Amino acid sequence: MNFNVPFPTKVELSIYKIKNCGLYTSWGKPPVALSIKELLSQLERWGIDTKKPLDQTSVYTPSSDLLASYLWGFEHDTSTGNYLIGFWNEIENKKGAVAYASGNTAVGDGVVTEAKGKKGDIPGYLSLFWFIPSKQIIVGIRTEDHINTGINQLRAYLLNFAVGFSEQVIRTDPKNRKHTAFTDQPKDFKAPKDERLPNSSLKPSFRFPPLQLKGELNFIKKHVLSVTKLIRKVKVKSNTSKGGIVEKVMDGIDFLFHSSLPTENRFIKVEYPTRVSAADVTYMLRDYEDNNMADSYDVTFVFSGDIPNKSFSGARAVEKVSNFSMYYKSKDTPNLTKLLNELDSKFITHIDKSLAKI
Repeated sequence: MNFNVPFPTKVELSIYKIKNCGLYTSWGKPPVALSIKELLSQLERWGIDTKKPLDQTSVYTPSSDLLASYLWGFEHDTSTGNYLIGFWNEIENKKGAVAYASGNTAVGDGVVTEAKGKKGDIPGYLSLFWFIPSKQIIVGIRTEDHINTGINQLRAYLLNFAVGFSEQVIRTDPKNRKHTAFTDQPKDFKAPKDERLPNSSLKPSFRFPPLQLKGELNFIKKHVLSVTKLIRKVKVKSNTSKGGIVEKVMDGIDFLFHSSLPTENRFIKVEYPTRVSAADVTYMLRDYEDNNMADSYDVTFVFSGDIPNKSFSGARAVEKVSNFSMYYKSKDTPNLTKLLNELDSKFITHIDKSLAKI
């Protein structure tokens, strides 16, 4: 593989709105601190300028629903004001193999490998996000090797970095490091002591919902009387049994997962006949949005006749590119500098095309 030339691949560019980002004193006004530009600048100082090792950049407590994410790399084009940021998301998400990254390597210097992991290596997958502050959007870049963008990890990462690690967090009691508050004052790195005052009126809010094509949602509501059934995804874990009906179903499908790569969660699709109203669609859509558009809250509507199925996730603003030029530093390790230049120079028109449909 010649790393001096781009490698053509298929990608999906999913667009997310920067609806709320920062510390607010009033929801009707702009944030007084940690706007998207300021948040990313602080993230760069925290993780990139200090050359933190990858394994020291996790900012939230992992759970069975959301495993750890780490800051991988960071690029900023000062001429456009845009950013390309990579995150390493724990556990595999790559078809056919598990990828690893060394937890000891400094952020920005990591290498992805599919070789057998060594001590200190972190199994996972790389997610890439193109931040365009001038349009108040984030674009998730999903390559054909991955089954999702890692947007839930990104949401959790930016929120928890802001409220736990940003420069707007101050210690209000030196003897109790867990007692913190927010301040709207900038940090003076030269001051021997942090004497900034807390501001109790500051409220954090970080919301990055996907942009949705209103025409698709209106289509569902217009044809709601033709809906004959719904399809939902149900998260399951194999090798669990408690005797209930759901557990019996899980036991019954356990064999389907035995030959699959190990991962924490699996999904099965449940299809059931029903009738719904426009109010039901509105309620389910609100539930989907309130839960960060998670797969388990998505709904697919099956219509009678020749009407094709429609889903909430299918109404997302997504641009599909069949011949995207991916640049690499080494096998499986993207060159973020060249990728950001490619995005800024050739794909703004793709984004504007999607924004025109909103």
